[in-house]
Amino acid sequence: MKKLLLLLLAGLLFAVLPSKAQDKIAEITSTVVTNIENLTTGYYVINCYIPRTQGDVDQNTPEKPWGSLYYNPNRLDRPFDVTSDGFIFEGQSQVSSEQAAYIWFVSKDESGILKIQNVKKEVYIPVDPDRNKNMNMESAKEAATLKGINKTHTDVLNREMSGIVLQYTEESVTVGPWTIHANYASPKDPNLSYWTSGDGEVIFQFVKLQNIDFSFKYPFKTSIAPTAEGFSPNTYWYYMTVREKYVTHDEKLDYCPASATNPVNYGSFWAFVKNKAGQIEIYNAATGPDYVLASSTPTGNGGSTCPIMKEKSTLADTEKGVWNIKHTGSDNFFFLNFPGVDNAYMNYRDPKLAFWVHADSKADDGSKLRVQEVDINEAIGTVREQQSALTGAVGTLDSESYADFTAALDKGTIDGLIEALKIRDLTGQKVTLNYDKFYRLKNVRRGGYLGLDENNTYLKCATSLNNSNASLLWKIAQNDDNTVKLFHANAQKNVEAVQQSAGVGLSIALSEEGANYNLKKWNATQFGFYINSFYLVQSNDNGTMGSWNEGGVGSDHAWYFMPAEDIELNISDAGYATVNYPFPIQLPKGLTAYTGTANAEKSKFMLEEVSGGAVPANTPVVIQGTAGPHTLTIDYANTAEKISRDLSGSLLPIEITPDDYILAKNGESVGFYKTTDGGTLAQNKAYIKSTPAIQAVRGFGFSTEGDGTTGIENTVTETENEEYYDLQGRRVLNPTKGIYVTKSGKKVLFVK
Repeated sequence: MKKLLLLLLAGLLFAVLPSKAQDKIAEITSTVVTNIENLTTGYYVINCYIPRTQGDVDQNTPEKPWGSLYYNPNRLDRPFDVTSDGFIFEGQSQVSSEQAAYIWFVSKDESGILKIQNVKKEVYIPVDPDRNKNMNMESAKEAATLKGINKTHTDVLNREMSGIVLQYTEESVTVGPWTIHANYASPKDPNLSYWTSGDGEVIFQFVKLQNIDFSFKYPFKTSIAPTAEGFSPNTYWYYMTVREKYVTHDEKLDYCPASATNPVNYGSFWAFVKNKAGQIEIYNAATGPDYVLASSTPTGNGGSTCPIMKEKSTLADTEKGVWNIKHTGSDNFFFLNFPGVDNAYMNYRDPKLAFWVHADSKADDGSKLRVQEVDINEAIGTVREQQSALTGAVGTLDSESYADFTAALDKGTIDGLIEALKIRDLTGQKVTLNYDKFYRLKNVRRGGYLGLDENNTYLKCATSLNNSNASLLWKIAQNDDNTVKLFHANAQKNVEAVQQSAGVGLSIALSEEGANYNLKKWNATQFGFYINSFYLVQSNDNGTMGSWNEGGVGSDHAWYFMPAEDIELNISDAGYATVNYPFPIQLPKGLTAYTGTANAEKSKFMLEEVSGGAVPANTPVVIQGTAGPHTLTIDYANTAEKISRDLSGSLLPIEITPDDYILAKNGESVGFYKTTDGGTLAQNKAYIKSTPAIQAVRGFGFSTEGDGTTGIENTVTETENEEYYDLQGRRVLNPTKGIYVTKSGKKVLFVK
């Protein structure tokens, strides 16, 4: 019966069937050890027979009395667990990485004493000679020394089960001997515990393993070793962090910085390769296949020895480019140990990785490294999105380098990503701060754009960008002592001093003189303004301003400087708009700008086209074009003086008189309309200010009737000897509304 049973078990155990595993980490041999004399030190999966009495038949399945021993980290009160529905490897010839918790290392000394360790979690079956304690792991416990005793058990179905019983050997135990039993917390829920009774002892069978790939002990997948031609296309890339900071390679430093808060950097992609000796080599995508993370033998405990990327072929005898990995038990954490030095573990030594040679280093949180696998396509998308969102900002790539950066990303490979990041982080030409240009200032943390409140009195951030709002434009003016003033484009004033005490909801005003701010540069793209360590901050998401003395990268103290290269103008279906900007603009094709002059002698308001659409700063104009949004270029090269005519303009909203005229549409008529009640004219608009010369223009013929803004009653009438032509050069005897050219070359606007 015994021989037949073992043959049947072997047939089930080692039948060559398709494996459930996706990735093999060990092969199951045909060696099943059931006699203690034949058990040798090595790696095993352990088959357990759980004896059941006649009374157990109703709540258990006697047809499947066997289970597999594994370590269950989800049940630390009883982690040494046994599957309740039979041997987990039945019909399998290999162990998958998902089944790594079933692999055990059994050591046997010269006297036959055993110690049994779970390989994945690196914990031993512990000393716990107190029955029904389920070998819990609530606190650190020593490894149990176990004596193997051959045993054969006949179950309730008269089957003989042969194997090895494990007995605790500690001499100080006064009651015993203690042997390993199965404890049932619930029906069909066996786990190991100690007991003194011989009835119900677990019978173990040890199934030998070979060709073990220990990558299951790591929180990362190991990659194929690179060649001189490069990394394998199937290389697994990871971000690596310590204390929530990303570890990177920086070729300008003699250490690996652990300070980045943004994961996607030129030197932040790591790969792990297991060599023939079972140790780990660590590569960085930025340095290529010839370099590994290496270090000289660490000394002392002050973190003076730092690993760095070094060429493998040039490593000195005292240097090593391989590592021991100690897995923490959590799926993505591990410790990095220098081979041959037990207490030498990599540690966070702000702001770098360095060795801490100390007994506590192997458990310190600062030695705990974390990996996160990189999705290359996702990383490429993130880098592209981050850069495009800040295109043109001070510290980002200029247009030529940005084109190279984009082309590299378009390759869609790790090499292309590294090339793009090298351009972004190292070699690309960057946009520099120009003190003669206007900028939109975007808060890094809260995303608001610095502007003014509804009364144009105090600072307040707009919650989103309105590209047509010139009140979001600022000039950073440099003083002789390298401090700066923050100059508002429309107000033509400077920001006053921030309150020098921490607070929110502050009323920070503008004045002619303003205050001198120090300019802080936290990194290439983030800047701050401070006086005596108190910073100008956006203190709430609703745009409220304040001051604070603690901040840095990514905070509400930090601002992006977005160069103002254009401004948007929306033309209504009237086909006309007016503008007045404190900076020069260049109109796109399809738009025409006019200044206007009142001609009292001819009783006309004459329009004069601005040559080439190049409008100088502070020049009020009428713009004609198709309805819809149009992008006007801010032309910093245009330094011409403003064109002074009879059009006036606003920068901030202004009050106008009842006799002033604004551009509007009344029915089908478009023109300048008189406002009988006055009112507020919006910022950056042009209007006709009432003067004696304007009142003499007979062509306007304004009425005082209506509800405040009345239409034009009469067309501009033709004076003697004047001829009118349309814009195609055809003479028009009876002009209607629109723009016409006179025989003398002037343009005239008919408004009815």
